[in-house]
Amino acid sequence: MQYQFQFPHHQGQEYYQQEAARQVCYLPVEQITLRAGENLTEMAAVAALAASISEIGLQKAITVEKTGEEKYRVVSGNQRLMACRLLGHSHVDAVVLWPDTGEEHIQPLIRGLLSGKLHYLEMARALQRLNRTFGLRREELARTLGVSHSAVTAKIALAELDLPLQALLMEENLPESIARSLTRLPDRDARMRIARKAAEQGLKVREVEAMVSSALHRLPASPLCGGRTVMRVHDYRLYLNAIRAVVRQMEEAGMSVSRQEKTGAAQVEMTITMSTRNRRSAR
Repeated sequence: MQYQFQFPHHQGQEYYQQEAARQVCYLPVEQITLRAGENLTEMAAVAALAASISEIGLQKAITVEKTGEEKYRVVSGNQRLMACRLLGHSHVDAVVLWPDTGEEHIQPLIRGLLSGKLHYLEMARALQRLNRTFGLRREELARTLGVSHSAVTAKIALAELDLPLQALLMEENLPESIARSLTRLPDRDARMRIARKAAEQGLKVREVEAMVSSALHRLPASPLCGGRTVMRVHDYRLYLNAIRAVVRQMEEAGMSVSRQEKTGAAQVEMTITMSTRNRRSAR
């Protein structure tokens, strides 16, 4: 099941280069080598994944980097590739990374996360990059860091806060608990006002949460609520953030759901894909 949303927007050349790096290709399995340094002996897990793929198909493309002419190496998705081989597939869906977005950039980010020396927003941005640019699944990131899937999801949500707010959070040394509370609020101006007040008055987390709840109650009413007057909000980013928040809640509830965004010169296209079956595997 898929839902698509389009919003007008504009991005520069850097974005289009990143999007080109994220296009899904249909690659011959024989041209792809497995990523080294992982446990490749869990054949029971691979067999279970193969059974799932046989029944419902490959739900997420593997991510590979180009290593030569018609040669690729797995960045994320070793078990998915092994399962496809086990099923006798000749080709597999794969996201091909540009040469400058491969392993040499992944390992420094992982080491930084494991060092424990990063600010929580720096961690959030690193996790977001590993997930969206390099295609590492949140389950994989959670296992690597020794935390829960929901913790990774909550951390990545912090990276979606607008940059002026992130700067304020860092400059005023506001705690992560306050930043997380602000992610509940889709109105960026209201988020900034609350953050500034928290910094100026030294508010506690519970006080910030109360202000966020109060601001949420003042948001525009849903058009499904009968004849009530609905405020018109023209900043498309508020709606983007609201949709992202809903998808995060679905992920935290254990639903199999994914979100893809493609930004063009005049619009943003968002695709929400959710499974109508129960989640079978976290791999």
